[in-house]
Amino acid sequence: MKKSYPFINRDFRILVITLVSLGLASTILLGCRKTSTAPKTTRSKSANGHREEMERVLKEDQLAALNPSSVAKVVLKMRAIETSACPQDFRLAYLKHIHAWESLAAVEEEAKRFNQNYNSSGAMVESFIRGLYFDVFGKTQEAIAAHKQLQQNYSKAIDEVRFTYHEVEKIAVGYGAELPPALTIEWSGSCTQPGKGEYPMKMTMNVSPNGEISGTIHWPELNNSFTRFTGKISKRKVAFTENELLSGSGIGIPCNYSAIVDDGVMNGTATFQGQTARFSVKATAGNTEILKGL
Repeated sequence: MKKSYPFINRDFRILVITLVSLGLASTILLGCRKTSTAPKTTRSKSANGHREEMERVLKEDQLAALNPSSVAKVVLKMRAIETSACPQDFRLAYLKHIHAWESLAAVEEEAKRFNQNYNSSGAMVESFIRGLYFDVFGKTQEAIAAHKQLQQNYSKAIDEVRFTYHEVEKIAVGYGAELPPALTIEWSGSCTQPGKGEYPMKMTMNVSPNGEISGTIHWPELNNSFTRFTGKISKRKVAFTENELLSGSGIGIPCNYSAIVDDGVMNGTATFQGQTARFSVKATAGNTEILKGL
């Protein structure tokens, strides 16, 4: 608000060829007929177990990257996720995904060093870290444009994170696993302050299973500003505070919001220093159904 408002076994084949050369082909065939039913049951149970384990890993991975304070902390949480009961190809793909996040953590450290050398205010690194989750192609890359190598390293790392996670998802789906619903919801709308005007706003909201929410608000017509908010949602009632300016200017901080979510639309008020504005945003991406269980 303005003051104003404002992520076929090869060995078995060799064995068969050997047995056939020894004249034991009929033994193989009879054996296969006699045992064909049992292995199917075993494979079915194994497949079910694999699917459930992969679904668990995907859910834990989702929570690991929820409301992060740094990339390094996300990596630590991912490393702690147990994958030993999952299929080998899934485990290898997930390990590559962790490695991609580790590369991203290295870029985060590089950004911090760059910030110390060139930007004593600390605004750039905050924009970078928040941008990893909320504004990948927007303000973050603008903020680090002065450092071409850092920008290239960031783009390469974030692309690898996306690519490796897509590979993990493809393998999981191949085993019949269901992907967890997104815990991030995108909203778009506006905030209207009497006597001041209407200001477009775009929100990215991360939702925790316990109902805690956090994210960013983009004010494109208020100096292209980005702010951060934290809050809570319970029984369709939302309360959050816009409490940090990440970039831009002319935003009234802190600003308190109160709203009701109904059918993918959030309507409510925003209050700053005794002045009240009304805002309305509609979900444009993500699954708002997850909000009903909070």
